[in-house]
Amino acid sequence: MSDDGYPPQETRPAGAMAGVGASVRRIPVTWIVGIANVAGLLFTEASGGSLKPAVMIRAGAMARPLLEQGELWRMLTSGFLHFGAIHLLANMWGLYIFGPVLERMVGSVRFAGLYVASLLAGSAAAAFTTPANAVSAGASGAIFGLLGAIGVVGFRWRHTPLGRAWVRQAAVIVGLNVLIGLTDPTIGLSAHLGGLVGGAAVMAVETRGGPRRELEVARPWAGFSAAVILSTGSVLAVALWLR
Repeated sequence: MSDDGYPPQETRPAGAMAGVGASVRRIPVTWIVGIANVAGLLFTEASGGSLKPAVMIRAGAMARPLLEQGELWRMLTSGFLHFGAIHLLANMWGLYIFGPVLERMVGSVRFAGLYVASLLAGSAAAAFTTPANAVSAGASGAIFGLLGAIGVVGFRWRHTPLGRAWVRQAAVIVGLNVLIGLTDPTIGLSAHLGGLVGGAAVMAVETRGGPRRELEVARPWAGFSAAVILSTGSVLAVALWLR
């Protein structure tokens, strides 16, 4: 009891909330992306079910006939929708692993550019390769873009144990996904690879360094500019291809 007769205030929840607040301030884009993806699943479930193509289309999923009608915005919105909780959890696990590391490394604005560019590169690859009657959704292209970025950083840091570990991790995940994608036609392998290449390209511009140099994220706005160019180019390429 305190001197005024009231029980002492519980400090643990306040401490936990302070920790969450500090995390949000350090990696706000990672938090925003995660919340947006969870909100997308909750919305589609409340609208009739995230496993129903018609519901997903109404929510913003991507399909070639709709892109042909000029609804290119679906290339972006489809990246925040998922076919069920397992699909969402798999991608959010990747965001949890790679997002905070990269956002702290390059900063929130450039991380946002990296994420969106990877997402749109994956959507463009899916638009070019998936059947006309397919409905596409998911953050996999963006997550694989983060994986590609980690792979580039690992290669830059290949003289360190951490760098070599990141290269091995990226190689194993990519290899497994290619193998699974070749055996399961429901997996959007092209979106994964498109996002992977896009994210790696942006991070290659963003950073410099080599086996005898420290990694430098020292090209002011070069990576963000590359992300803008890649994003614009992905959308324009799909638009021109569908004409």
